[in-house]
Amino acid sequence: MEILRAYRFALDPSDAERAELARYAGACRWAFNYALAKKTQSHQAWAERRTAYLAAGLSEAEAKARIKADGAELTDRIKVWDHHRKSLMSTATGKQPLPATRPPAGQEALERRLAAARADAAGTGRERQLLAEARTTVNALKAEAFSAGYRTPTATDTSALWRMDRDRPKEEGGSPWWAEVNVYCFTSGFDRAQVAWKYWQDSLAGRRAGRRNGYPRFKKKGRTAESFLSSTT
Repeated sequence: MEILRAYRFALDPSDAERAELARYAGACRWAFNYALAKKTQSHQAWAERRTAYLAAGLSEAEAKARIKADGAELTDRIKVWDHHRKSLMSTATGKQPLPATRPPAGQEALERRLAAARADAAGTGRERQLLAEARTTVNALKAEAFSAGYRTPTATDTSALWRMDRDRPKEEGGSPWWAEVNVYCFTSGFDRAQVAWKYWQDSLAGRRAGRRNGYPRFKKKGRTAESFLSSTT
């Protein structure tokens, strides 16, 4: 029989160590708020579109279907570019190229162009350059979809957005101090925002038992438990 044991340890940090731990917890709290802000902006953009369609006389179901149709072309472009990115990632890491897939309707020309670019770059050392370009394009297309309200960023999406923003000045939403703390402080904050968002959505849809969850709230220093996840490697 397998027995799992858990251990809890109490820390006794010095004043300097307490200050360092507080910085790490602050980074996690900042990341949670950053992720929640991105999700909230996307949801508000979606809600504004829905309100406009409802005001035009459409039903709730018709409004949601219209929004999905509005974002279909952009969503399809993201799929094609992301397959291109994944294919380049596979070959760049020495793995077999991904099998070809049938592109969404209307994206055949883009699929052929990207496939030709991969074929031309094969064995020339240009795969990594194409991979960097593909990542930039995918992130830019996703950012467009998020701002338009066509989709809500996941924790993984938020991490990609943050890598685009992190070196910007604080006044522009960046975190230029990010290298001073463990990067897991940020990713754990993104993950926690994802969980909070899912709890709210599940509660709203009746998939979560118990008291109904409210809209996720931003975390404020001194009003929430200070914690973070880190890595020892």
